[in-house]
Amino acid sequence: MRALRIIPRVFAAIGVLMLFIMSWINTRERRFVAGAARASGTVVDLEYSRSSEGGGAYYPVIRFVSAGADTVTFRSHVGSSPPSHQVGETVEVLYDPAAPQGARTAGFFALYLGSFITGLFALIFGGVGGIWIAVQRRAAAIAEAVRRTGRRVEAKVVEIERRTNIRVGSRHPYRIVAQWQDPATHAVQVFRSANIWFDPTEYVGETVGVFVDQFEPRRHVVDLDFLPKAGD
Repeated sequence: MRALRIIPRVFAAIGVLMLFIMSWINTRERRFVAGAARASGTVVDLEYSRSSEGGGAYYPVIRFVSAGADTVTFRSHVGSSPPSHQVGETVEVLYDPAAPQGARTAGFFALYLGSFITGLFALIFGGVGGIWIAVQRRAAAIAEAVRRTGRRVEAKVVEIERRTNIRVGSRHPYRIVAQWQDPATHAVQVFRSANIWFDPTEYVGETVGVFVDQFEPRRHVVDLDFLPKAGD
């Protein structure tokens, strides 16, 4: 199914995009810190802001005197619950002398919150997408090796299984379940095909070809070349 090939690439692309955005934001943050003036501020209030989910956070309101003797009051853009500061507490403040209203407290999250959040998204999306792609490619490589070097047997079809635990949109995949008895060991082996995104019942006969790894029988590929190509 095309969506299962596209989705991990979309995740990986979002991860790369977030990485570029994080780099851009972090450059601006570091530039602000490098050029900022420092002052001692006082927490004069704690503003409570309620979120749409029903919770909320306390945002400290801080007052300080700039190098130009101007009294500046600003609300930190980083809130927490319980509050991270108390009214009357002294905190270090960093500010741009040309725009002191954009001051920030001298803490990691206050200074680097933007790059932290975008970096976290880059890690999540890039990690999920990258691992997903790697798993797909490894599975494809193993299947190709088994088809190329494995032993082909004819296995008896015992079931067309609908995988209701997997869903993409409103669709569930099917897979062919077959079994074969090894004439040398008399052991019965059960084989399951890759996912099929339509009901293959009318195309499946009594047996189906299976490529089996001669050294690791659990590695097998049910030959689905006889099925029509499903539209994605």
